[in-house]
Amino acid sequence: MMETVGRQSEREHCPDTVATGSPVSPNRTILEFAFLAFALAPLLHFGNRAFLGTFSTVFAAIVLEALPFMLIGSVVSGLLGEFASQARMFKVLSKGGAGAPFIAAALGLLFPVCECAIVPIARKLMQKGVPPAVALAFMLGGPIVNPIVFGSTTVAYALSWDFAFLRLVFGYLVAVFVSFVFALVFRKSQTLLLPPSPFPIYENGPQRRSGTFASYVGRTRSALVHGAQDFLDMFPFLVMGAFMAAMVQSTLDRSFFYSLAANPGVAIVLMMVLAVILSICSEADAFVAASFQVSLPLSAQMGFMVLGPMLDLKLIFMWLGFFKKRATLLVAGTTLVAVFGLMLLFDAYVRWVLS
Repeated sequence: MMETVGRQSEREHCPDTVATGSPVSPNRTILEFAFLAFALAPLLHFGNRAFLGTFSTVFAAIVLEALPFMLIGSVVSGLLGEFASQARMFKVLSKGGAGAPFIAAALGLLFPVCECAIVPIARKLMQKGVPPAVALAFMLGGPIVNPIVFGSTTVAYALSWDFAFLRLVFGYLVAVFVSFVFALVFRKSQTLLLPPSPFPIYENGPQRRSGTFASYVGRTRSALVHGAQDFLDMFPFLVMGAFMAAMVQSTLDRSFFYSLAANPGVAIVLMMVLAVILSICSEADAFVAASFQVSLPLSAQMGFMVLGPMLDLKLIFMWLGFFKKRATLLVAGTTLVAVFGLMLLFDAYVRWVLS
């Protein structure tokens, strides 16, 4: 069953995810203490009303606008994990033809799950025989090329559906490009994967096949429980991301951002680094990026939204749970180069249009 493996794999291989009843990860504990220390900084500006006004407005706006989409994404992810069968997906992707990566990168339109939930699904597909490059296209493209992310980006950018559509297109192009590079560099797929974990891969067991009303109620409850756990796991990253964005915009002088706007390459790199560090869920990161609309170029904002769901700190740890290190380095490096190059082209196009 997809849900059984997905949740167990996610709890085992993502150090930022804490399973119920399990010890807290040292990496997450360090991160929480660091954030707590950083969160005390606003107290230094306690008497500065302008600072507190800007900080509280930006922070509250990001969190409150993003919460509904995070909640919807978590519920959908839980329902898909419980009810959606991988049989059809496996049948389409297992052929490994030249067109498979193009299909895989767009499967998020049918399976809209976030980046943390999609990793164990892709891992299971690879274990069942789907070519790693094809599963990789699904893993990178799915968290961006999906209707929930399209909706959240549209709302974050004041119903600018064309900008949201561009985000999906850029995410799709990067996912397909990285997939083909991966396939060219690593032709022997079995040498890329770590040995399967000791826990089995379950399919729909007899206890799940019953068509009774009680069985559907039980499965729905299980889906909502896992969705709630996903929501609680990702909510701290939204808070930290909103806090960082609010602090930056409240403390740094506007002239600093204007200087970045004059140098788009630096602005793009800065936002890409921020995306990797903050590790915000793809359903919510558009609201953080949109808070920089008046200060950073569109290319930098787009770089933040395209790279974040594909590459961040929590995803790197998850990849290391089934990819060998050299495969992980190739995916990370190729993704960084592809996003940066594409954003430079996008910036040049925007400046050409506005000139």
